[in-house]
Amino acid sequence: MYQTNLISVIVPVYNTAKYLSNCIESILSQSYIYIEIILVNDGSTDESGTICDEFTQKDQCIKVIHQENQGASAARNAGLSLASGEYITFVDSDDTLPREAIEFLVDGTKKTGGDLIIGDCIVVGNQKLGSYWQMEHDVYSNMDFCVEMVVNKNIGWLANVVWGKLFRNSVIRENDIKFDNNLVCCEDSVFMLDYLSHTCKITNIKFPVYNFSRYEETERISASTVIYYDALIFYYGHAKNLWNMAGSYISGNTKILFCSNIIDQLIIYMVHAAAYQNYFNTGELRGILKTIVNDDVIGDLSKYYARKNPSYSILIPFFIKNKFHICLYYALKHRSKKYLKVRGNASKVKSIYRDGSCRI
Repeated sequence: MYQTNLISVIVPVYNTAKYLSNCIESILSQSYIYIEIILVNDGSTDESGTICDEFTQKDQCIKVIHQENQGASAARNAGLSLASGEYITFVDSDDTLPREAIEFLVDGTKKTGGDLIIGDCIVVGNQKLGSYWQMEHDVYSNMDFCVEMVVNKNIGWLANVVWGKLFRNSVIRENDIKFDNNLVCCEDSVFMLDYLSHTCKITNIKFPVYNFSRYEETERISASTVIYYDALIFYYGHAKNLWNMAGSYISGNTKILFCSNIIDQLIIYMVHAAAYQNYFNTGELRGILKTIVNDDVIGDLSKYYARKNPSYSILIPFFIKNKFHICLYYALKHRSKKYLKVRGNASKVKSIYRDGSCRI
């Protein structure tokens, strides 16, 4: 059973001892008092676990889960299994909440009864301070919001992350919505799309409800830039889900922009895959490209593609649309050489999947 008016705050914790106390204190200092805080220590090797335990002695609303390191998805899923609040919000352990964040979000539920309540994010750091959230309307349908996630650059990546939002616990439980434990990144996007497919109304309150900390390179928890060579596999599936959810709902210029943005992002991941194709098995990338270009959904998306920038390739989308996977492969190889000249080979290259499976 869910406790009416209670908000469950889930905080996945991994090696953030330097920032964790500020994070927890900002949640404890909320003007809205009906909260439970679930700290999930995901196998931290620094003092994070000790800090979590110390806070349980300070306030009875805090619960702590200690588990072996399994990643952010598993940590959030562990928090979800323990959450008893009517609504759930997520906070990363190196970020903080403004004092009235949860109160603003809860007020949003009372005004509209929405299943998803979203607010503004303030980016804070040594060099930057500013707001990212620029959504125009107060209320969206799930379809409208799905389209906004793809076509509206003003909301950027914030539409695809789970923090800075309130989720209805009953929707999550009744539809068995979970984070994908096998994904190293982009798990937020999958969760968001799954959740949106089971909702009707999204409320945008336009108040700042989250402080996202952007640090100097030397202060970041993970300072090295990671390239996921097989992110193409993930995004191919994600693109199909986006189209299946919203494709029949949109038309005209919106459909052109929607499809073009998806294909452009797919091409970016194709170039990454070509640049680091040595990480695939021999000949595997060609087979992956063949599967993608022969997919009916990708074919539908390609029909509405329009090049938005003169610097974008003409040939690559042409090869995708006409299912010329061999030509596409060599065009990507050529494009990837330019990419590597800019990017270099020093980046850390990993699989986007925890088990390294890279299956299509």
